[in-house]
Amino acid sequence: MIEVLASRGANLELKDAQGRSVADCLKQFSGRNLKPMAVIGK
Repeated sequence: MIEVLASRGANLELKDAQGRSVADCLKQFSGRNLKPMAVIGK
């Protein structure tokens, strides 16, 4: 899903109300790491 959002221009650098980035939330809630942006397609 993150790859689709990134390919459509979503800003993955935005922070939520607690200051967490997309990568932070992905790691916290699923134990996964965000692929480097070059791999995602930006």
